[in-house]
Amino acid sequence: MNYLNVSIFIIATFLIVTGEFFFLPKHSKRHEWESKSTKDRKILRYAKDAVKLYNEINHSMLTLNQVLAARRIYEGDSKHYNLKILANNDCNRKMYGCTEEIIADIIKNNEHPHKLKISVRNYWRENNVNLIS
Repeated sequence: MNYLNVSIFIIATFLIVTGEFFFLPKHSKRHEWESKSTKDRKILRYAKDAVKLYNEINHSMLTLNQVLAARRIYEGDSKHYNLKILANNDCNRKMYGCTEEIIADIIKNNEHPHKLKISVRNYWRENNVNLIS
């Protein structure tokens, strides 16, 4: 082997070991939840859509405060997002009921990526938590 082949072999080995080949497909773990950034634009857009749907179902006027947690799992030909959302309400000088935690399940089908299936529920009612004694 000449020096050019040896140097190419060494560089290629280094890039494979460190995972720096950008054209190799990313290995996505199927059937395992992975955490997502709560600041991601897509996650924030999904959270806004979930709060909007929650308002329509429950006849409320909540606004998105922040996304507390976000995670994703691959299921067959779709992606399933699970979001924990903190939403604010105009509490009219009351000391309770100003914020609500919402759990949203969003399923994005890869065949129809613009059609989302969104399911929302209240975290406190789901876990039977009574804040007022």
